[in-house]
Amino acid sequence: VLSYMASNFAKDVRELEGTLNRLIFESILEKVDHIDMKFALKSFRDDIQVHQVKDQLTTETIIKTVANFYNLTPTQLISKSRTANIALARHMAMFLIRDLLDASFVSIGEAFGGRDHSTVMKACDKVEENKKTDQNYQIAISELKKILI
Repeated sequence: VLSYMASNFAKDVRELEGTLNRLIFESILEKVDHIDMKFALKSFRDDIQVHQVKDQLTTETIIKTVANFYNLTPTQLISKSRTANIALARHMAMFLIRDLLDASFVSIGEAFGGRDHSTVMKACDKVEENKKTDQNYQIAISELKKILI
């Protein structure tokens, strides 16, 4: 079971720790004396499906999809251009990479031409705030997620 967990849920220590805690919690809830592979697979059935989707998605795939959605090129999204339509698409791509891949702000910044992590944080916060009040943001995020997942 530990080997399985390390192979499938060890992209970072937090994920591995969370998976272990969830397994222990479920074993306590179901009053299981011995955690075997059958119990572990039953406990991880939802996580495995999510993992398969995440493994298929990449930062590049999300950038290309968002660029196509907004009729831009991936190069334009990564560029230093600050025009409104490009910035909006770039923010959306950063948000989706963070949301769907749980990538770090630093790695997202690197994917977008070496931008600082604080720039990525602001972009994600901006999209998060706008989606609360602007229905167009909600629709765009929903449509992009349908395409990606």
